[in-house]
Amino acid sequence: MIITNNDIIIAADGCWYFQGQQITNSGILAYFKSNLGRDKGGYYILNHFGERIEKGYLSAVLGFPLRVMQIDLTNDPGTGHWHLEFQTDYQKHDRRPLDHLHFFDDHTLALQLNADNHHPLYARLSGLAMASLAACLDFETNGAAGEMPCLVNPQTQDFLTSIALQSHEILVWNRS
Repeated sequence: MIITNNDIIIAADGCWYFQGQQITNSGILAYFKSNLGRDKGGYYILNHFGERIEKGYLSAVLGFPLRVMQIDLTNDPGTGHWHLEFQTDYQKHDRRPLDHLHFFDDHTLALQLNADNHHPLYARLSGLAMASLAACLDFETNGAAGEMPCLVNPQTQDFLTSIALQSHEILVWNRS
């Protein structure tokens, strides 16, 4: 595996830049986002060139690199377990357990897309995605009003789980 550094920066607003120029090509952005990962070295894009593999580390991540465009709270009738089914801005369709939804200290809702809790990869929920969860979000059941949100069953309003509070600092990364 070849380790490289690239000149890609993800700005605080989630826009991607290469050598100071905003990346606007949707195909390139989709490729980068679908191959984005995170480890102890930071955020990287994994490229495959035949048998050759390149891990290209981003220069800086100042905001959420990914977005969830659609999200639904669903119940598996066979197991009774609740999940979050979602679609990202790069057309990834998947589902995650409820504990992968996080509430950041800047009042942003985000979904953890990977299973690695030491190097989480978060996607910010779009306005449409947040609106689709409106019937499931409760800011009063879990303690003082507005303190920390929880998810409730949209039909019965029964408590399902608390939403973990995260510091925005866990997201930001700068390769120096």
